[in-house]
Amino acid sequence: MRKSDKVKNMAKVNETLSKRFSLLKEGAIDNKFSNKKSIVNAILKILNTEGVEGRYTDEHWAGISKLTTAFNKYGIEYELQSANYEHRNDFKTTLPNIKVYVFNVTVMDKMGKQHILPLKVNCAFVGKTGTSEDGTYELTYYFMV
Repeated sequence: MRKSDKVKNMAKVNETLSKRFSLLKEGAIDNKFSNKKSIVNAILKILNTEGVEGRYTDEHWAGISKLTTAFNKYGIEYELQSANYEHRNDFKTTLPNIKVYVFNVTVMDKMGKQHILPLKVNCAFVGKTGTSEDGTYELTYYFMV
């Protein structure tokens, strides 16, 4: 294969990927995917692209704000079901060491069927004490489907 053909193929692949990503940005998720698994993967890709998962040092839950901003940016419908502090027994203190959010994400597949996908977001405190006294937390998420 000639060098010019390789360059043309790479340009075509980049254009295709760019079109797919812009479709996700413009129309989000609704009516674009045929099954629940592909919808979940598309949402996870968006959250990864927006850099939601990671470590945060704040007092105002900037990680959760970043998550909801990504949902709003891509037109993904969501509802907060619960937000609770929890204490896991692996620490000697009684202070909470994790905050758990549960969001219901509502999307439609290509056939017009509505899916409600529960997204669990864990904000585990990290730092000197590993409790809510520390302002640093690790945000992770997963779909419970």
